[in-house]
Amino acid sequence: MTANVRAQKQQGFSAVEVKVTRGDLKPEQFRGLASIMREQPLAAGRYLSALSFYLGPVQELALAGDRESADLQAMLDASYGVYAPNLIVGYVDEGEPELLARLPFLQERPARGGQATAYLCEHMACLPPVHDPAALASLLETGTGVAWREF
Repeated sequence: MTANVRAQKQQGFSAVEVKVTRGDLKPEQFRGLASIMREQPLAAGRYLSALSFYLGPVQELALAGDRESADLQAMLDASYGVYAPNLIVGYVDEGEPELLARLPFLQERPARGGQATAYLCEHMACLPPVHDPAALASLLETGTGVAWREF
């Protein structure tokens, strides 16, 4: 992790730029920023978002079906209509096996019954798939209900 401090145009104010090394986020990467985030939370919005993402829960939403169909678009719209800052949305495209290989949460999530299908998962554990945008919105609102603890 590297950090740079530079003066802003307004006298007495500085900007802090931090570049976090790509890869898994680690607690050590946030410890160095803790005092800044605590003292200036409005200035540390991106870091607080990253911390929220790290602390989770992170949900994965795999959408399968015809990308151009109205029912798949309705599912996507339902996901946008719910406040879910730690939601990762992916489209299952059977024609792009390299994409499926890079994003494991999209694997083995086919469209079912010729309908757009949504799979909501946390930690690679998925709820039963749904075909209705209202049902998807409800799942996103309530979450999986699983409490994850590390031992």
